[in-house]
Amino acid sequence: MPTVIGHVYDEAGRPNLQARITVDQERSDGSLTSLGETWTDAEGAYQVDYTLQGGSSCLTLLVSMPDEPGKPSKSIVAPADSQSVDFYLGQAKSYAFSHVSDRFDEVLSCEGLQNPSLDQGGIARVATKAGLHPRDAALLRDARESANLTSLPASLFFALGRAGLSARVSELVKIPAKQRSAALSTAIKSGVLSDSDAQDAQNQLSGLDSIAIESALKPGTSIATPAVAMDMAGIQQGRDTILTAWRDHTGDTPDFWNSLQLDPTQKANLQFALQLQTLTRMHVPLMQELFAEHSAFTDLVALDADGWIAKVQGN
Repeated sequence: MPTVIGHVYDEAGRPNLQARITVDQERSDGSLTSLGETWTDAEGAYQVDYTLQGGSSCLTLLVSMPDEPGKPSKSIVAPADSQSVDFYLGQAKSYAFSHVSDRFDEVLSCEGLQNPSLDQGGIARVATKAGLHPRDAALLRDARESANLTSLPASLFFALGRAGLSARVSELVKIPAKQRSAALSTAIKSGVLSDSDAQDAQNQLSGLDSIAIESALKPGTSIATPAVAMDMAGIQQGRDTILTAWRDHTGDTPDFWNSLQLDPTQKANLQFALQLQTLTRMHVPLMQELFAEHSAFTDLVALDADGWIAKVQGN
């Protein structure tokens, strides 16, 4: 006989005893058929055995706590014969990547949907039916899109997103490599990834580092990349060496520049170009004009307010 089992925890993570749990079959027209109810025991645990009312491979169960504020509930599409549904009152439960991925795919299959076609509203609906937090479902969608673009595992991008960065490769390449590495370690320690997924993500992190360097070396037109600053500094050879040295350095910024094996004039020009990149918020035309008219960052103090306004308006 199929069953729903689970636990209920209060805001402090303690078992919530004598909480009423109801299980209903949710039909396509929104109507409900009661399948049973029970109360949690001293450990906050419950179990409801049920018999299907007209079986379906894509049965949807609605597991609810009708007596709690807000009446928390979870819709489960295609539940397992022994389906676990936990409630964490006052907080959202964070599931591991493998669980999020499996439940998401089960709902997509039953609903006849495809991951890339889902907008934010579609993601939220699938998340509800899968018993997932919408944030995790959105992270999974972004992680899979990044995986398709890079051939790196979706688990890597999901873990970085869960750790507070982003699951989108276009945003991750702008984040320092050390920050990406620290975020992945944090995610692994929190149990976001299984042992095999964690090993896979760690092995592939260097691949993301390489993509970040490749992205930085691409020329920009209106938005600056490090390649634009190197062009302005007259550096054509060894660009990847410079970026790799920056990625791998362990000291402070002055230590990096002192250790960089580069022609002194090119080094000064590169420093100035990068300072202009920050000052202009990566606006290439303004960077190029300032670089052509000045030789050092300190020269810019000669520009008065009217001078700055004229340059900004002219670009």
